Amino acid sequence: MGRLTIQTPNGAALSLNNPANEREARKQLMAAYKIAVNKLAAYEDIGTPEEFAAAKKDVGYLTREVSALARESVEREKALAKLEAVVTAWAKAESEGRLVVLPCKVGDKVQICHVTGFGGYVGGGKISLFYQNSTAPFVFMSIGCDDGKIRNYEINAYGKSIIPAEAEAALERG
Repeated sequence: MGRLTIQTPNGAALSLNNPANEREARKQLMAAYKIAVNKLAAYEDIGTPEEFAAAKKDVGYLTREVSALARESVEREKALAKLEAVVTAWAKAESEGRLVVLPCKVGDKVQICHVTGFGGYVGGGKISLFYQNSTAPFVFMSIGCDDGKIRNYEINAYGKSIIPAEAEAALERG
C-alpha cells in the first residue's frame, strides 16, 4: 500500500486521488481516514516511544545478565572439565593399583612409640616427606624426630605405633 499522506506547506494532509466532486472527495477522505486510524492503532499496539525506551533499557539489562550467566557457565564448564580429568586420572590410578591415600600431611606433628628388639624410639616428631623405595612395593614416611634423628616408617604404621600429636594430647587429658 502506498502513502496515505502528503506534505503541504501547512503540514501533513491525507492524500486524495483526484476526486471528481465533493461527494467523491468525502468518500476518499473517509476511506483514507479509516485506513489511517487502523495504521495508527497498529502502531500504538506495538508500543509508544516511552514503552520502546523502557523495553530497550530492559533488553540492555537482560543482555548483560545473560552474558554474565554465559561467562559463569563457561567457567563452570571449564572447572567441571578439570575436575572430571582429575577424577578420571584418580580412577585409572586406583584401578591400576597406583593410588595411595596418605594418612597425614607433610608437617604434621606425631607421637611415635616404636619399640623393636633392636631398640626403637618413643617421642615426638614431624612428618618431613613421603616416598616410595624402588625395591619395596609400599610407601614410607620420613619423620624428623625430636632427638634430631630422621626415622623412616611404612605408612601403615600410622594409627598404630605412630599417632597424631593431638591424639596423644587428648589421651593425656583423659
